[in-house]
Amino acid sequence: MTEVMRLVDKEQVARSLGVRRTQVGKMLAAPGFPRAVGYFRGRHVWDEGAVQSWVDAANRPPAALKLERARADLSPVDREQQLLAIVQAQTEIAAARPEPDVVMQIVAALALEVIGAQAAAVELAGGGHDHVLGTITPHGLDAPLVHDGKPVGTLRVYADQPQAFTAADSETLALLAGAVAAHLAHASAQAPARQHVWDDALTGLGNRLAYERRIAHECARRGRGDGLLTLVLVDLDGAQGDGVRRTVAAVLQRWTRSIDGVFRVGEDRFALILPGADAQSGRALTERIAGRLADAHPLAASARFGVAQAGDEDPEPLYAAAEAELLRLQHADAA
Repeated sequence: MTEVMRLVDKEQVARSLGVRRTQVGKMLAAPGFPRAVGYFRGRHVWDEGAVQSWVDAANRPPAALKLERARADLSPVDREQQLLAIVQAQTEIAAARPEPDVVMQIVAALALEVIGAQAAAVELAGGGHDHVLGTITPHGLDAPLVHDGKPVGTLRVYADQPQAFTAADSETLALLAGAVAAHLAHASAQAPARQHVWDDALTGLGNRLAYERRIAHECARRGRGDGLLTLVLVDLDGAQGDGVRRTVAAVLQRWTRSIDGVFRVGEDRFALILPGADAQSGRALTERIAGRLADAHPLAASARFGVAQAGDEDPEPLYAAAEAELLRLQHADAA
């Protein structure tokens, strides 16, 4: 009697072996895993019996399967699958309405799929927009989103263990970031007018609403143990005109990273949200910014800086700590 081969795609592999769908990408690159036997309806397919035999030979119970990524370059089949997923996502983005939230959701889901990560996050430069899928951990891998030489934002993936990501993962994430950066830039530029509720009309920075949204997100992430966080408040000295405020905004954007948030939160007050930075790094940044403001042409400016590193507090106490430092500097100057 002829044995019939049962074919399964990636989702069916995940269900039959009792693992999460996002883990399958790593399983496909594991040593000795069977190669795909064909291509059906836009998807690679495998012999289910061969897949199960691999699991049995490895003596790994399916429900508790621990996947280990091979420390080597991706095989041709793996690379082909990743490129196919990226192309399909670009088609999906092109068919969607050009809204940043929609595009970020597609990109985050794609990052989960092609990397096999536990979580993925997309953050747009300037604050006000971000999207997270999964549970964020302290173990992340970043890739900058750049279009036409300008920062668009950052694409991050997270693993549940340290050193889980390989050089191949880094290469894949960079490839994905390069493929979607233009889509995100276009979506941000074409965003409906309703999204400009987060923008400061004078400087183009995020406004107070955007600041409150971003700092709440960053404090929540910090509360889960995801790295460092520092807030810098920038107060301009004396009464300033709109030209100076625009100049200050441009300097702040130029000398911060794409992952940082830059906001105008008052008439002459700006805020910098610095993920992954401690207070010492924040103070070093303020020294560089102070020098650039003093040299700005034709509208030089001077400012005071209040720096506060987040602990476990909510956004309000963090803001109050940075503001308290501003007040101490003001009193010291007046003495």
